[in-house]
Amino acid sequence: MRLKIGKIILALILLLCSGEIKAKEVDRIDVLAHYCAWYQIPWGEHPYTMPVRGFYNSWDPFVAAEQNEEKNKYGIGVDMISWPGELEGHHQEYMLSGYFRAYNLYTRKFSFLYEIIPLLGKRDCYDFSDQDLAQKFLSDIDYLVDTLFSWYGDYCYKINNKPVVFIWTGKFKNFEEVSRRAREKVYLVGPEFILFPPNDSEKERIEGLKCFDAITQYGIDPVWLAQKYGDNLNIEAVKHYIRAVIQWDRILKLYVPTTDLWLPVSFAYHDNRGDRDEYGRTRILTSSPEQAEMFAKTVRALLNYTGRRKVFVVSYNEHFEGTGVEESIQYGKLWLSLIQKYFTGGFTDDVRTNGKKDPWNLYPVNK
Repeated sequence: MRLKIGKIILALILLLCSGEIKAKEVDRIDVLAHYCAWYQIPWGEHPYTMPVRGFYNSWDPFVAAEQNEEKNKYGIGVDMISWPGELEGHHQEYMLSGYFRAYNLYTRKFSFLYEIIPLLGKRDCYDFSDQDLAQKFLSDIDYLVDTLFSWYGDYCYKINNKPVVFIWTGKFKNFEEVSRRAREKVYLVGPEFILFPPNDSEKERIEGLKCFDAITQYGIDPVWLAQKYGDNLNIEAVKHYIRAVIQWDRILKLYVPTTDLWLPVSFAYHDNRGDRDEYGRTRILTSSPEQAEMFAKTVRALLNYTGRRKVFVVSYNEHFEGTGVEESIQYGKLWLSLIQKYFTGGFTDDVRTNGKKDPWNLYPVNK
């Protein structure tokens, strides 16, 4: 199996270099990005990335409209709005006052990221044989369907004619019946560890995938990547991602063909909540412009190879964790331009970074 995956990776590289990959491009890619609608001046802590527009209030519809213009320009078509509950702080109030009152809301599609920890509590495993837990989750789904998805139905992102909800994180047990009832009303996307796909013998884990219409991940295990391969998105980290996605694609097509795979994309991450090293520093995953482009075009090659059509960008504006692709002082429009280049309009004529050789020798230039 390792030999086979190695050959596939080599084939992907050759296709990228030869330009033949154009013949196999998927016909459409939906780019979704996590959207935070809870900012208020003064921001509570120092952000790791600073948006060029400066500190802003999420309840300001003019800010939301400017962000919509930027997302539209660079090909982010769907907002995955963070939803921690109707009564959690002022999150929903800001969202209703800002995002949903932007003059150009008609140009957007939205879905919701279900913030499971504030909604259901922090647990090692969510066991839905607990009737209170099951009822709370189903009540939350009913609330979203009956209110926000209903009020703004013209703008909600639907798959199979159902609005989309992504559960942010968690492990689940006895979820089958609860999932069935939820999926009668929404297209349910589950969390999985994309870098750690199951093997064929993990029957219970594979069976659990049937509880979801699709799977993806919030980010790409940046802390683990930084610990394993170093604190940048280098070639070894990208190779691990390639192997994992190919394995996920095979497992799903073989055992759970009704469950889709959305490819997660993240260019950087700052763990601002702990995980400090021996020197007291928090873990950081970064990427140079060359590394970010290498990763973006690798994801595009995987989309073409697998036939998958969904990309989940870890965030548009989660600046406290440094993952936001919104134009920032630190990264400018780099990440936005890569999304536009590789996920909206297909490959450019020269996919080898302006004809220059990659420092990792991944895509050798044809002379």
